[in-house]
Amino acid sequence: NTYNQINMNIGILTFHCAYNYGAVLQCYALQKHLESLGFNVTIINYTPFYLASKRPKVNLRTFVNRHPILSLNRYISFTSKLQRQFDKFLEFSDLHLNLSKKCKNYDQLSSVISSLDTIIIGSDQVWSETFNGKDSVWYGQFPNFKGRVITYAASAGDVNKFKTNIPEVLEAIKRFDSISVREVDLQNTLSEYGVNDAVTVVDPTLLLDKKSWSVFLDKPIESEKYILVYQGRDDDALMNYAKSLGTIHHCKVISCDFYANSFQDGISQCVAGPKEFLNLVHNAFCVITSSFHGTALSILLETRFFAFFKGDGGDIRAKALLESLNLCNRIIDRNSLPCANEEIDWNTVKEKITLLKERANKYLLENA
Repeated sequence: NTYNQINMNIGILTFHCAYNYGAVLQCYALQKHLESLGFNVTIINYTPFYLASKRPKVNLRTFVNRHPILSLNRYISFTSKLQRQFDKFLEFSDLHLNLSKKCKNYDQLSSVISSLDTIIIGSDQVWSETFNGKDSVWYGQFPNFKGRVITYAASAGDVNKFKTNIPEVLEAIKRFDSISVREVDLQNTLSEYGVNDAVTVVDPTLLLDKKSWSVFLDKPIESEKYILVYQGRDDDALMNYAKSLGTIHHCKVISCDFYANSFQDGISQCVAGPKEFLNLVHNAFCVITSSFHGTALSILLETRFFAFFKGDGGDIRAKALLESLNLCNRIIDRNSLPCANEEIDWNTVKEKITLLKERANKYLLENA
């Protein structure tokens, strides 16, 4: 009931400290949504080295040309901008996340969680050993914690890779009080191993409507018409598609990632924190992205988009989302030709998202 919710202390354990737009924004979204349901919410400020140390790196060779001094100056200028971006991430977290005392190891973590009623692990790829450092906390291992431990929209990334690791973590997963995952493929994989009560729920970013995100949507950063590129995994074909589309629609092309192929003629670099990223997505003529959260946030902010699929196993999350919203016509690959951007029926999309949110609310209210 509402009284119990108001008096419940919930801690979210996720990749909030990663220097990644999706990681930070999905954490913010889950926090705000839980608060709207009446819970007291804390972001467990767990910052192990394997997460906090992962920052985008740009190789000096990316800037090298026939003029060594000019190349070095460009590199120094960009590393300065990169530091400003890190500062923007920290500023966003400090201003908008209800962070606990920082904890870097299990002993410090135990102290922080002692006052909580429920720990929610997720969302994001918390069960992917590519990112989770094979750390047992992501599988709910808190021996002295007396409250409930559940997941919300947990993801393992590539389920085929997860299947090779699942025998090591299966018993821990079975001990969760309740499990929700983000992808049907992961739900099916868990079922194959005897975990039959997992449900699928929508990514936290979609729990907030466009109006809720509007606090970050100031006047446009860019005055010119532009296409925004955001690569979750780099691919030259994606960049070529964006440039061709830009030529057709008379748009400049802006990239806000740090892959080497973003530093080329015809691509403008924009250094942005989470707030600026939302602004760029919202005001773009079109977003071209191979990122799940790039796709999700384009949908949420009702921005024309194309989701670039590499076919490397990393497209599963975006594919599941687009299928659930009947938006598979927004998928492109390296063989796609630039096309006219037919309009998206956003009212129909919003109706489908509302149904997904109702399922999520039911899960949270019944299990938190």
